[in-house]
Amino acid sequence: MKTTRRMLAATTTASASGSGPSGTPIRLFLAAQSTNLEHLTRDPLRVLVRSAFFVSGTELLLWGALFLVFLAPAERWLGTGRAVVVFATGHIVATLLTAWGVYVRIRWFHGPESLWNVQDTGASYGFMALAGIMVYRLRGWNRAGLLTV
Repeated sequence: MKTTRRMLAATTTASASGSGPSGTPIRLFLAAQSTNLEHLTRDPLRVLVRSAFFVSGTELLLWGALFLVFLAPAERWLGTGRAVVVFATGHIVATLLTAWGVYVRIRWFHGPESLWNVQDTGASYGFMALAGIMVYRLRGWNRAGLLTV
């Protein structure tokens, strides 16, 4: 539970401070944290870590609720270390697969060069990995009901 609270606090703090002291719009700040091809080729470790903790202001309340509903039980069941490993692995692997797909689209299928700088931030990949583990844990009708949502 401690890690869930820390991740939620980090996401909230990072997202709330995203507008910057000079009034820079949040979308420009989020674009700077994006795991697009441009940023992944220049500084992959920085953007992989930072992008996991930035969400837009409108998504913040939703993510807060989802963290408490899914991440807290996942951390209780898996333990802090395993929950962090699942979250990080899901975030990193899905980000790299997504970036590879964008690269293939640009390189071999004549996709627009603007895809090189597409915005991709947020905790969704890591969250979905943990949510998937929690769905796996459920049995019977509980699992079927959650999968329909």
